[in-house]
Amino acid sequence: MSGGSCPDCGGSGEDRTLPGYVLRCGRCSGRGVDHLLGNAPAAPAEPPPVWEDRCWSDPRLAGISCRICLDQRYVANVRGGVLATLPCPACTPGD
Repeated sequence: MSGGSCPDCGGSGEDRTLPGYVLRCGRCSGRGVDHLLGNAPAAPAEPPPVWEDRCWSDPRLAGISCRICLDQRYVANVRGGVLATLPCPACTPGD
């Protein structure tokens, strides 16, 4: 049994957004249905916190002491279209 018709391709299974090309629909993978009953898409899992990412176990990154500024002592922030460079709050002594 199948679910409802795919809202992106209208059930055709084709993506015709690029002129001259017929691609497989990205939402339904060319099946023409949004999802199969019993195989409803699950909610995406929460990603792990950045500081627990496995890249930090790489020996080439083991020498970096500050994971916020990557030992550059400065961080950049964009507010209102203006780029501000500030001292790193983690490795720069406070006032």
